[in-house]
Amino acid sequence: MKRFLFYLSLLPIGIWAGEVPVISSSETLPAPAAPTAEFVATLPKSRPRLMDLTGNYGVVTTNREESRNLFNSVYAASVGVDSGWNGNVTNCVAGATTSTFKEAVLRRINYYRAMAGLPSSTTLDPTFNGNVQEAALMMSANNALSHTPPNTWSCFSLVGSNAAANANIAIGSSGPSAVDGFIRDQGAGNVAVGHRRWLLYPQTQIFGTGDLPGAGNFSAANAIWVFDGNYGGTRPPARDGFVAWPPPGFVPSPVTFNRWSFSFPGANFNGTTVTVTSNGVAITAPIETVTPGAGEETIVFRPGSLSGNATTSYPVPTADTVYQVTLNNVVIGGSSSNFTYRVTVFDPATKGPDSVDPVISGPGAVAVGTSGAFTFVPVAKASGYQTILSLRTNLVGSEGAENGLSGIISNTSGGYPLIISDLKASGAKAFHLAHSTAVDQTFQINRTVLVRTGGQLQFQSRLGWATSSQLAKVQVSQNGVSWDDLYSQAGTNGPNEGVFSLRTIPLTAYTNRTLQVRFNYAFAFGSFFPQTNSDVGWLIDDIAFTNCDELTAPQTNTLAATTNVTVALNQAGSFALQIRPIVYGVFRLDTGPAKLITAAASSKIVSLTGPSGNNTLLLLRKPDGSAFSAGDVSLFEVQSSTNPVAPVWNSLRVTPVLSNGYLRVVDTAAPVPPAKFYRVLSK
Repeated sequence: MKRFLFYLSLLPIGIWAGEVPVISSSETLPAPAAPTAEFVATLPKSRPRLMDLTGNYGVVTTNREESRNLFNSVYAASVGVDSGWNGNVTNCVAGATTSTFKEAVLRRINYYRAMAGLPSSTTLDPTFNGNVQEAALMMSANNALSHTPPNTWSCFSLVGSNAAANANIAIGSSGPSAVDGFIRDQGAGNVAVGHRRWLLYPQTQIFGTGDLPGAGNFSAANAIWVFDGNYGGTRPPARDGFVAWPPPGFVPSPVTFNRWSFSFPGANFNGTTVTVTSNGVAITAPIETVTPGAGEETIVFRPGSLSGNATTSYPVPTADTVYQVTLNNVVIGGSSSNFTYRVTVFDPATKGPDSVDPVISGPGAVAVGTSGAFTFVPVAKASGYQTILSLRTNLVGSEGAENGLSGIISNTSGGYPLIISDLKASGAKAFHLAHSTAVDQTFQINRTVLVRTGGQLQFQSRLGWATSSQLAKVQVSQNGVSWDDLYSQAGTNGPNEGVFSLRTIPLTAYTNRTLQVRFNYAFAFGSFFPQTNSDVGWLIDDIAFTNCDELTAPQTNTLAATTNVTVALNQAGSFALQIRPIVYGVFRLDTGPAKLITAAASSKIVSLTGPSGNNTLLLLRKPDGSAFSAGDVSLFEVQSSTNPVAPVWNSLRVTPVLSNGYLRVVDTAAPVPPAKFYRVLSK
């Protein structure tokens, strides 16, 4: 079979061999020019925010954990949101995306503004949204970009053409990922990082977004309206005075990008020099051509001579990397100024010394029909918490696609079957992921996995025809929103593997944690094989877990900002209790380590005496009358309460001191109060 490559490149639009279109992954044109004063006077100046979850985020970037939490909650909450687009490119129907998708785009814009120290409460204007939706339609219909599209274009409209002149425009990506592309601003045509400058223009309060997903022969497209009536108005306070990307402080590596920028209103950078050190060692930092005309005056440089045309992600550091940036001779108002700031690039999947887990303390056994009192370690900046109590059973068996889609959650573009029968490692079927379009293809194991000591994941894998931009990944999530890579394999621009191979992934880093697990055939940038034959893409079979439990029937409750929780256990069994911190009012962080609890009926006591001297309250004897041994102390938990009607039980100490076959129970508070009630639980 003859195979062709689709390209998402920075080349002009054209035709590749076999009439496969070349698609640009992001804007290759300069950013839109600044608007005229007359035009600005016609634009709205302010509008209330749509929802709290779309903006107004406070973050101290000099605090690693705050920056990490913002990325793993707010940024991650805009990943994988379905557009719900209801248009049709063939019939030139621009359609619309859902309000949830638009909120995801706005949330991504406000994430970058919050990190940069700017007002992050911007909103979207419905009129702007409709206008740029028409612009995005034209870009997708013509597989091309233009701020001044000609009236000969397919699906041309005057509204869309005018919107294109006032928008950042992208093809090959849409929604939140297009926002990332504008902040990245790679490519030879974007040395001025003009798209970044418009999104990070301090005065802007209102944007608009238009988006089309890729489908068939039409590529994904995005247009973000970037001007409102505040252009040229009073500059709001900026945290650092200047606007830099990446900003001073701790910055997650996925959003660092190769081109770094520094903006200051009215600055002259013609004689400015830039020096950069990495962990104290001087590195090169070539300066891009200084270009006016977009947002505030800006200088752009590339630490370590990283390529400005690269479409790959910024390298993930194995340890936090501190860059010190010094700009000398920045002329402002006729005077020369110098600036020095530090950027610490870090891996947001790696916890730092300031990370705190909500570790739970409390009894390991609670009697059925009663409640257990627990406390946990507070998490900084948490606005509240959730408790999650789940049943715990041993996770056995494997997932090999024989049961169809019942055990998985599929999120693919369609156009090909997720389950195939012609190529498999064992049994009758296997899973198959392929890039029918240039977006990630995933399926998730529909189980919540609790990792025990020695836990691991195994599966059979075969990566067929794939380019180096097509990546076979196994990912895990502790909050259902952000995903960390456990395994990654890139294609080799050819047929790759012809047979299945067993992959074993240790889960020791997640011991006593709960995980969701997914298989992600990811696409970065560049070229990809779009065919969906069984030998193209990624095949997965015989997925199995060892030394892991499955959590089911979760009971979730919301807590205020407290560290005390009471949990009722109304049935016998093994349970796991976890705490999930909430930040910024609505966003979930990773759940903390599980507290394992056993719920069982109270044991029968045949003989007990007390109280007596030295606070010895009870002497326990086995129900059958036989004597205890010293090791039997671990079999029981003794609790006391002062109210038998509405008891609040407190654990007592059982001492391994034998008295004629009895175990001694010590209550240091006895005999005050004068009336107490006791019970004994089997563990």
